Amino acid sequence: MLRITDDMNAVMSSNNAIVAFTANWCGPCNQLKPHFAKAAVQDNETDYFVVDIDKIDKSYLQQYNIKGVPSIFKMNGGDIVKKINARTTPEILSEVS
Repeated sequence: MLRITDDMNAVMSSNNAIVAFTANWCGPCNQLKPHFAKAAVQDNETDYFVVDIDKIDKSYLQQYNIKGVPSIFKMNGGDIVKKINARTTPEILSEVS
């Protein structure tokens, strides 16, 4: 399931999440979003979140050491398990499995 949210509590409460930190003004983020959405449809065992960094408390950027966007993480209960470097649907799915 794909959720576009600024509710970090929802992100942090998921035990199996892929989170893309993005920004509306970011070209690479906008290119990533369709692939991220396709991966969410194909992987129904994982929660997919798109979080706009301009709409969340900036303390989360420090907490997750986000220095640029897009930044994609596999997370469990708000803890980063893995940084995802993929940018296409097949690559995203292969990195999360």
